[in-house]
Amino acid sequence: PVPRESREPIWLAFKAASDAIYDQKRKIYESLEAGKEDNLKKKEILAEKAELLGQKEPGSMKEWNSQHKEFENLFSEWKKIGPIPKSNKDAVWIKFNGIRNDFFGKRKEYFKVVHAEKSENLKNKEVLCTEVEALKDSTDWNNTSKKIIAIQKRWKEIGPVPEKVNQAIWKRFRGACDHFFNNKSQAFAGQREEEANNLKKKEAIIAKLDEIFKSDMDYKASFEALKKVSAEWRSVGFVPHKNVKSITTRYDKASNAIFAKYKEQAQKFKSENLKEHYKNLSETPNGEKTLDYETRNIKKKIGILKEEIAGIERNMSFFSKSKTADKMLKDFEQKIVKSNKKISNLKLELAAIKSARRSAAESTENSNSEEPQTESTAE
Repeated sequence: PVPRESREPIWLAFKAASDAIYDQKRKIYESLEAGKEDNLKKKEILAEKAELLGQKEPGSMKEWNSQHKEFENLFSEWKKIGPIPKSNKDAVWIKFNGIRNDFFGKRKEYFKVVHAEKSENLKNKEVLCTEVEALKDSTDWNNTSKKIIAIQKRWKEIGPVPEKVNQAIWKRFRGACDHFFNNKSQAFAGQREEEANNLKKKEAIIAKLDEIFKSDMDYKASFEALKKVSAEWRSVGFVPHKNVKSITTRYDKASNAIFAKYKEQAQKFKSENLKEHYKNLSETPNGEKTLDYETRNIKKKIGILKEEIAGIERNMSFFSKSKTADKMLKDFEQKIVKSNKKISNLKLELAAIKSARRSAAESTENSNSEEPQTESTAE
């Protein structure tokens, strides 16, 4: 107890101190409640962001991973925010976390499918590995190269495999392919040297054609020289694949230059001796192509002459009703006779070409029966 006279002052002092403490506590509580309201607004904003993010439909693994990272960032922000009013705590969390769970559920299903596809891709690539491994020791270079290249194309069409086995399955497949192509390269080393020598031989033959073109020899002598050059060209083996087109083009160009130079002499000789003319043509470089060209040209001429005759005959039937048409009709008849004679001569040329082809074919058969067979090898 305190003295009576001191009770009132002490009580008033105590009450004033208590009121001050309670007032301060109230202010702190109100401040905390205001902070919780701010935190609630922040979490509601995050929930809205999560809702918008969840509405996106990822179309690839990269997009799924990117969206997953965005959700994780939102969750990190969520955890940094302080407490919120108890009355709103469960509702805002259920909304935010529900959206996250929906996304993670969809992502899980997506990757389940992706992993299944990768596993299937792995099985398919293992099958291709087995196929290549069965071929890697083959010495049928041409056919096996085509098969392995086709398998490599199928490999590229298969999608990705699980990351943990990606390098291993690739090394297995690549190793089998490299094994075959390394063996092939070693086997072809000698052939490439031979092909390079053949290229030099063919270049020398083209030089001979240039010499024939520059010489003063007559038509028959030039064709005899062409026969020998053609036979020599055919006797030379394969050249490198990259040079086939260019060396053949040069050869054809040199041969055609000689034909152009002796064209007039050839025409004169042709009219005097058809069979020998076309026989000579068949024995020259590209003789078969030349005979094909001559045949098409002759048939075209025959067609034109027949059309001219048909036109003349139509005109004759028209003018035959006229009394003064005798002279004109005789002219028409003479033209028909001349055209028919030309057709007969052209048909003789076709027969000569046919005979030349037959002789060339028989000559080729005899040559093949005497020469050893060679096997071509294509890279």
